[in-house]
Amino acid sequence: MYSEDEKILKAFKREDQVIMKAFYDNHKEAFLSFIMGKFSMSADHAAILFQDSFTTLYLNIRKGSLELPLKSSLRTYLFSLGKYKALNNIRNQKNKSFVDEIPDEAVLPQVERMLEIEETKKKTKALLERIGEPCRKLLTYLFIEEKDYEEVGRLLGIEKSGTLRKRKFDCLKKMRALL
Repeated sequence: MYSEDEKILKAFKREDQVIMKAFYDNHKEAFLSFIMGKFSMSADHAAILFQDSFTTLYLNIRKGSLELPLKSSLRTYLFSLGKYKALNNIRNQKNKSFVDEIPDEAVLPQVERMLEIEETKKKTKALLERIGEPCRKLLTYLFIEEKDYEEVGRLLGIEKSGTLRKRKFDCLKKMRALL
């Protein structure tokens, strides 16, 4: 199920610097966005938290706490470490203390899915800033506010659901072009 992550885990055990750096670079920005958005944390504190969480991930792999078969993706595990560290930080009200225990239980697939949804919403919002007002309204109602087609049609003054679906298609096409 997590075959790519299992290869990455093995690379961490071999201390493959190229794979480790790629994993670090590939997840840093999303991690920072998640932590800053979820916990209203400054970029500097989120960066410290990322470094601490990444180090904990690495140490857990090296000492054998994280073994095959994986029960969640390494990304979810990393984000969970950050979440628990941020919560602990908030509980203690000490912005410089990022000490936390490693969760004993595997991260549920629902948590991983929730993180993916949050990241997608943030990317969508960023793209909506660059797209025209009619598309921004339509896609905001559908994907961010999660309104149904009937309600969106009523809000935009579009009576036919086919017209609404066509506009949605065209707007998504514009967004893909912006990507």
